[in-house]
Amino acid sequence: MSDGKILDLKPLDKDPGPSFIGIKDDKQSTYSYNWNPCTPFSSSTGCKDTLLCQKVPNKYYAVATAVSSFDENSDGSINITYNPVISPLDYTRKAIIVLKCDQSQDRGKFSPFHEDDMTTSKKSLYTATFSTKYACIESGGLSTGSILLIVFFSLVLIYFIAGLLYNKIHKGVSSFPEMIPNHSFWGDFPFLVKDGCVFTFQGIAGCCKRVSMKVKGDSYAEI
Repeated sequence: MSDGKILDLKPLDKDPGPSFIGIKDDKQSTYSYNWNPCTPFSSSTGCKDTLLCQKVPNKYYAVATAVSSFDENSDGSINITYNPVISPLDYTRKAIIVLKCDQSQDRGKFSPFHEDDMTTSKKSLYTATFSTKYACIESGGLSTGSILLIVFFSLVLIYFIAGLLYNKIHKGVSSFPEMIPNHSFWGDFPFLVKDGCVFTFQGIAGCCKRVSMKVKGDSYAEI
């Protein structure tokens, strides 16, 4: 998700799907729905490469084929909003599935789908709630690079603090910068870096020059 949290429904997915079959409708007992979280599936001629398919007597309708967005609600639930699907008869179907965290639900449990039928405008909105432990989103945490940087700078800080204390307590050094551990090396460090860069650049330049002269020499030899 955009805020760095991780929502993984892959364990619930099935390929080939669908993973969830026969989800009920809250009004029509003869209607049902098939759903797969991630991988599109096909059911009969009406549902091709779909994620959510509505089954009515003797017919299938594609309700969702692609996810539009994941949005977190104030109560911690997640809305999966799907892109609208427009049928050949210019009827638009759109679905929103609300994911709720429930650690007691291993595979997950659906509430019946509700179809908000706006027949006059040739639209339908389908909504349902799906409770599962896989909706309990987790923080993405720190990346490997971030962890390495934290460890590196922590070690550098410990090195300097321990070195300062050692020089002051055991060696009796009280002046600065002599208290810095290996202060001579750190004083020369910028110049050593400069010398290393100059040496590397000169080596690369010399190598390129030799290659260029060799290529020119071969060209003259061919002439």
